[in-house]
Amino acid sequence: LLTREDLSEEAKENDRWIMDEFWRLATDAFERERGVSEPTMLGLMEDAVFLPQRVVEAGLIDELIYYDQLEARLAARGGDEELPTIAESAYAKVERKKLGLEGKKTIAVVHAQGNIGGRENRVDPLLGVMMGHESVVAQLRAAREDEDVAAIIFRVDSGGGSQLTSVQIAHEVANCAAAKPTICSMVDVAASGGYDIAYHANKIVADAFTVTGSIGSINGKFIVKEFHEKLGITHDHVDKGPNADFWSDQQDFSPEQREKFVANHWAGYNVWVDSVAVARGMTFDEVAALGGGRVWTGTQALENGLIDAVGGLDAAVALAKEMAEIPADEKVTLRHIPETPGLLAMITGGGGDKTAAVNWLLYRWLHEDLAATWRLVAEGAFTEQVVAPR
Repeated sequence: LLTREDLSEEAKENDRWIMDEFWRLATDAFERERGVSEPTMLGLMEDAVFLPQRVVEAGLIDELIYYDQLEARLAARGGDEELPTIAESAYAKVERKKLGLEGKKTIAVVHAQGNIGGRENRVDPLLGVMMGHESVVAQLRAAREDEDVAAIIFRVDSGGGSQLTSVQIAHEVANCAAAKPTICSMVDVAASGGYDIAYHANKIVADAFTVTGSIGSINGKFIVKEFHEKLGITHDHVDKGPNADFWSDQQDFSPEQREKFVANHWAGYNVWVDSVAVARGMTFDEVAALGGGRVWTGTQALENGLIDAVGGLDAAVALAKEMAEIPADEKVTLRHIPETPGLLAMITGGGGDKTAAVNWLLYRWLHEDLAATWRLVAEGAFTEQVVAPR
């Protein structure tokens, strides 16, 4: 069934260990960075609601001031009467080379974000940001074939999606790893198909909080016969050959068909488990024990052997330099692929302005707030540049 009234015990178990690890990471960070102990945090949670001054007393923040006071204080540090500021759109256009932040050698950072499915990167009104295999493969191939690129960082932020699309991308990641140092840098989530496109890299780096793994698969078919009958829609058909009606949405699998379906599904899943085992230097049983759809934090994934290091983009750059035999203190040029687009191009993969606006507005309306989205349009946000992808 697609729906149930409560979580399964297995799902609750997974939620508990994820929650426990997030709690440990968070309380450790508060203790380390702010000197705020776990008992203090629990005391604040017991209070539930409190005035901002209580947050200062607890040590979570240092001071309460208004924004104009902050501006005046920062301006005074620079000896100015007013604080000089710059808009994000203007800041994004500043060339790193002019600031002395680039080096002679180049590392390509290929960004792969969103649900996996289809041929091209785009925004779907229902599913949101989508990555397509033709778009991502072309970007990876361009980095692989560019002689000026010393190493590749594959920046993944995806909860998965289509197996076929994932396999296409994963194949090109393997090609890149065979040609030059290729490091996968996981962002918020790299699970299911997101992990599938990641583990073929030479090394994998994830943030401590990155949700990763979810080595598992789901499959099935919708039976819509009774739904159509309620609408007054009827179907009839003719077929030829055994199992011609295998994927018919007007009838369930026969016992024999279900047996074939389940066996084929498990066979496909086992191929994936075996592939992960080979890539990560593990046994089939070790990966199977971590699979079954289970998800892990970055720290847990490291302990379990699913990744190689915990860290962000800086850690991935350092590892790429090491593997490319670039001195650690040498500056490098990071070439982001795709390059920073305008907002309309970013959310549609380069589609027309009218299509972009409609898709983005529909997605915001379905998932967030139409009024807030329309204010963005009225303020001209669609015509501005955005900061380079993370």
